[in-house]
Amino acid sequence: MDKDGTPNLWRSERNGLPAWAITCQSVLLPSWVGAQELEGREVAEVRIEGNQNVPAESILLVMDTKSGRPFSAERLRQDLQAIYDMGFFAKAPVVLPMLTPEGRIIVIVRVFETPSSKPSSLRATPLSRRRSCKP
Repeated sequence: MDKDGTPNLWRSERNGLPAWAITCQSVLLPSWVGAQELEGREVAEVRIEGNQNVPAESILLVMDTKSGRPFSAERLRQDLQAIYDMGFFAKAPVVLPMLTPEGRIIVIVRVFETPSSKPSSLRATPLSRRRSCKP
């Protein structure tokens, strides 16, 4: 639980990743939500969490998943790889897709910055230096 009493979903981890997470390698969703239930639903909002130095706007710029667009797990996997390829993160980001009461999706992206991520160091990473989140 967070200080305000709301559950902190990021802390319920299994094998280092939350059980509901979407990573750039695979889709892991709660048993009550199948991937087919999310596909094509409208994205209500995309939120970025865990960023201290890298602006959320910079992260959102590399993502194709946007508010108002249909949800696609494959597009989201590509977005997560693009975020990781920015070069400012210690490990691949994870995502929590949440359904709103109206049936839309809120996409929460959790990033893990490297200690050296500073706003002044934001720049494009050459293709030759890009990392893959594959083991």
